[in-house]
This record gives sequence, C-alpha cells and structure tokens, in this order.
Amino acid sequence: MTGATGGAVIGGDESSGVVTIKDDDLVTVDITAIDGSEDGANPKFRVSLSQASQGTVTVDFVTLNGTATAFDDYGALGGHVVFAPGETQIDIEVDVNDDRKHEGNETMYGVLSSPFRAVLGSSSAAATIYDSAPPTVSITGPSSLEENAGTIQYTVTLSKPWYENFTVTYAGEATSDPNLYPASSGDYTVSGTELMFAPGETEKTFSVAIVNDATQEEAEVFDLVVTGPDQNWQQNELTRLSVTIGQSDHDGDPDQDDGDCDCDPNDFTIIDNSWDDMVESYGPDPNWVDDPNDENDFP
Repeated sequence: MTGATGGAVIGGDESSGVVTIKDDDLVTVDITAIDGSEDGANPKFRVSLSQASQGTVTVDFVTLNGTATAFDDYGALGGHVVFAPGETQIDIEVDVNDDRKHEGNETMYGVLSSPFRAVLGSSSAAATIYDSAPPTVSITGPSSLEENAGTIQYTVTLSKPWYENFTVTYAGEATSDPNLYPASSGDYTVSGTELMFAPGETEKTFSVAIVNDATQEEAEVFDLVVTGPDQNWQQNELTRLSVTIGQSDHDGDPDQDDGDCDCDPNDFTIIDNSWDDMVESYGPDPNWVDDPNDENDFP
C-alpha cells in the first residue's frame, strides 16, 4: 500500500492485502418439466435464469431416457440454449410418438450442463408422458320397438381406430328404472356377447330378436350395455342404450281383431234368426213394430 498521508507510516507486512469483490449479478440457470401425453400434448422443458443478464448466456441441453425410449416414444433433442441479453425463459418442446400401445405412463429427462455466464441451479428435470387413452365407445340403434319388430341391428362405434385388436362385450339387462316395467330375458334375444375390432376398424354390429308372445301386457324396457377398457384402462361399463318394447296393435296379424271398436253406438247390426235372411239395419228404424210374441225380435 502506498500513498499514505497525514503523517501515517507504512511498514512491515501491512503494506499489502487482498480485497474480494462480491459479484451481486451472478445468474443461476434452472430447468423444470411440463408433462405431456400421447394424445397430443407434447412435454416441455422450461430453462430459466434467476435474473436477466446484460450479456449472452448459454447452457447445453440434452434429453435422456427414463422409462420412455428415444425415437420410439419421443424425439431426442440436444444442443445449446442461448439467452439473449435481457431474456430469462426458454421452453423446449419434445415431440411425442403416439404408438397407441397400452404401456402405461413413461418418463424422460431434460439435462443441463456447461453454462456460460451463469451457474447451474437444478440441472435436470423429469417429464411424464401419459399413456394414450383407449377409444371411447358408443351404441346406436332403435330405442322404441313394437313386439312384432322381428330382428333389429345395433351398431357399436369406436371414436378412433386402435393399433391392435380392441375387444368389448355386450349384453341385455332389465331396466333398473323403478318407474318403468322391466323386460325379461324371454321378451328378447341378444345374438353373441363380444365384438372384436381389428386394427383400423371402428364399427361392428350385433342383432337383437324381439319375441312376439301375443300376450297383452305393458310396454317393457331393457338396456343394451357395452363393457370394455375405460379411460384408465379398467374394465367398466362404457355405454348403454335403453330400448322400449311396445305392444303391436294386432300382434303381427293385420287381419286380427284387436278388440277395439271405432264404431258409432247408433250404428249396429241386427240379426233375427226367425227370418229366412239376415236383415241388416244401420241406425234405429222409425217404422219398427215390436212383435211381443217373437222372442227373437229386437225392440
């Protein structure tokens, strides 16, 4: 140390020293993950600086396998992340390959290294790639039938084709609605129990035969229920269709009298067995004369 004033004397080893200047502008770089899925939402890695820098900041980035495999499950990435002066956040999106295989949720990593004008904070983060959900299922067909309807086709449809065989089961069951009259298994017959969709197929049909028992009864209701993998890949009910069986007017025979009369009460037919011929009269005859001695006569 030199240049002492005011009569000060510098001597010995006290004439020199070390001064440390703390850098209050030190920048930290961190990485966090944003999860994705095989159904269209790509995972992202967010690289951020603790504060803006007056100079360019760089850091190396690379993706690494977890349970997910590069190129099979996602597109591998690697390179330099460059922050321009004043920039503090950059998102890196990773493409996901939707293989439509049921293989569970998988993980991958984003890793940082070799920062320039910064120090590493968190240097790695794990992103989850959620498994592709199975297709949703619907059933269509007549929901109201007469007892003489015969055999009816119903269609089961997938919302999207699947990469491998996709199987659902179906069955008929009495309605559980307490306000409706449940149909019994003797009122209808469902063909088969299972539908298997080959890769690429989205529609299958099955048939239901309605039994015409010619018995006068209330309208009856049954449900067609389809079961298969739900959105969490658990076997559950996927959809159902309620079907009402009404009573046909003639139980299948259009010439059969159903017991209903649409006639006017003033219109009637008189048959007098004492006459040689059948006499038909429509409406009361004002000239009718009652014969009290004829027991077959009509007043």
